[in-house]
Amino acid sequence: MGKTFAKTMIIVCIALAVFAAALFCIPTARVAHADESVTVIKATVSNLTGNAYAGKSALKIFRDEDWFYVPESYFIQIGTKSGPVGYSVTYCGNPYCFIFNEDLNNFVQETITIAENENIYPDARLTLKEGADVTLGNRKITSDYTIKLWGYGENADEIYVCATLNGSPVYGFIKAENLEVFNVGYQQRAQAERNAILEAQKKPEISDGTITPKTSLALRIVLIIGITVPTLIIVILLFKPSKNERRRAGNSVRRDRADDEIDYDDPRSYRRRDDRRYDDDRRYDDRRDDRDRRDDYERDRDYDRNYDRPWRYRDDDRRSSRDYDRDDRRPNR
Repeated sequence: MGKTFAKTMIIVCIALAVFAAALFCIPTARVAHADESVTVIKATVSNLTGNAYAGKSALKIFRDEDWFYVPESYFIQIGTKSGPVGYSVTYCGNPYCFIFNEDLNNFVQETITIAENENIYPDARLTLKEGADVTLGNRKITSDYTIKLWGYGENADEIYVCATLNGSPVYGFIKAENLEVFNVGYQQRAQAERNAILEAQKKPEISDGTITPKTSLALRIVLIIGITVPTLIIVILLFKPSKNERRRAGNSVRRDRADDEIDYDDPRSYRRRDDRRYDDDRRYDDRRDDRDRRDDYERDRDYDRNYDRPWRYRDDDRRSSRDYDRDDRRPNR
């Protein structure tokens, strides 16, 4: 019985461990594989938690004669040195951009590994408003063009874009008033960092006076099972009778007796064990016996005293005789 019970408990514990491991090992997102390591500069974010979307950063680069500011949290890839004044950079897949030394010195270069599905450049598609008249270079831009945001001009309402039609790109600024409302999200790394900060700042939800912690359902199930099962096992092991206890259980019925049961081998007594009156009677009899013994002693002493003085009895006899004669004497007439 004991071995079977122990085996059952071991199997249950192993099954629970496998279940818990399966819950934690379920993938929640696609695992990214390393693609390449590059040297980059990141456009600094001014207020990651305060602003929901990426705005204009201080990182300025050039493309031909145009210059613009990279959106916050995105990267430019540093290339080779281009003369004494700057470096060539790659941005949005275009290797013909440039950054001056004085702008480069305001930022920290770092080497990062780009994940398989990670994009270090902005990927925000824009839409012209209906009836908008937009010209880039010598081309009239229509809704047939694919328009992507590259950055921001000196003024906040100037958007630097790349418009492509049939694989032929054209670059330039478009006024924000000619575009539908749009938002530029943060780069994946910055967005993940922002989400983590905001999640840590959340307060527990209060519902009907109950505080609900920020834990997932699967984690709560695992915690409940992990606390309950060991407790049940401990309780079962503590209260499970041993073989010796079960062997003695049959004899304990014959040996152990209740208070009201009679053992015919013991001297019998008809007095109830809780009857206190019997004890009071015994004490009363003992006191009465003591008094009787004292009276007998005094009586014996008086007898001995009278025996030593016989004249007392003769006087008493004479007195009693006279009293008798006097009582029997009758008056003479």
